[in-house]
Amino acid sequence: MTPNPPPVVSIITPLYNKGLYVAETIASVLRQTFNAWEWLIVDNGSTDTGPEIVDQTADRRVRLLQYHQTRGPGGSRNAGLAEARGEWIFFLDADDLLEPDHVDALLRAGRATRSSVVASRWQTFDHATQKLTAWEWPQLESQAFQYSSIAYPPWPVGAVLLHRDVCPALVQWPVELDGYASEDTAFWFRVLQHAQPVVCREGGGFRYRIGLPQSRNDYAQLESWARALSAVFANNVNYLQSESRPFHWQHAQYIMRSYAALWERAVKADNHRVAKDTRILADEWAARALRSGGWRSPAVIARSLCGIEAFTRARQFANR
Repeated sequence: MTPNPPPVVSIITPLYNKGLYVAETIASVLRQTFNAWEWLIVDNGSTDTGPEIVDQTADRRVRLLQYHQTRGPGGSRNAGLAEARGEWIFFLDADDLLEPDHVDALLRAGRATRSSVVASRWQTFDHATQKLTAWEWPQLESQAFQYSSIAYPPWPVGAVLLHRDVCPALVQWPVELDGYASEDTAFWFRVLQHAQPVVCREGGGFRYRIGLPQSRNDYAQLESWARALSAVFANNVNYLQSESRPFHWQHAQYIMRSYAALWERAVKADNHRVAKDTRILADEWAARALRSGGWRSPAVIARSLCGIEAFTRARQFANR
């Protein structure tokens, strides 16, 4: 008997208490126009019906793996990487949905451009309101893209196809961030130190679900976000150092902007503790940006001299 050829694409999904949504995600994968894939769904201790729903899937390309060493998605994704046989890697969360040609479009773009990282469009799907945003695209044209990714994820997880020569050979998910929101910021920052992405402009796309109950990515949980930002930024700065890569003043500038944005949220929410902490951190990073070469930027100079609070107030007044 001729053995089955290895899959071209390995889809990897962490699963933790997503029983209410995973069936819809499974259906969207099974509708893919590209068929040469395997799907590794890695459960890390679900207490709902999610694993049973996956186990009942008749398609033999779908495999349920059990992983109990972590309660976060990074370790589960790494466990999937250890089992993956595909030439390409595609990460998908257990509550997101794919357009039928999404994997096919990404793969065709990757092969045509010979790129190791291919990103496509996405829509944000608000679970609470059932509203879809307009299509969004990765903004790779900006010269600041390589710096902004230290603080802002350039895309949701399911927008990207990776070649194996990047992942897992060079990059894995930082499991030390599994207890925090926005751990994907650190992963994509690592990826972008090793590969130049391209954008898939034809077809494809997926729906990124937000607003789920008990979601870690809940901006209303300001204390959790503040802790997550500090952990992610420290991880990214340490990664640059471990790779002997330079730290640019624009890295500091984008970290400063992220703290400043959270400070504004905290002020609006009357959360004085988070507002105080994030204002101090934003001012510290503004000063670091200036010391690192940001004296070339009038905005960095102004933020450093005035402080984030005064600078923001002045900007808001000028825009009235």
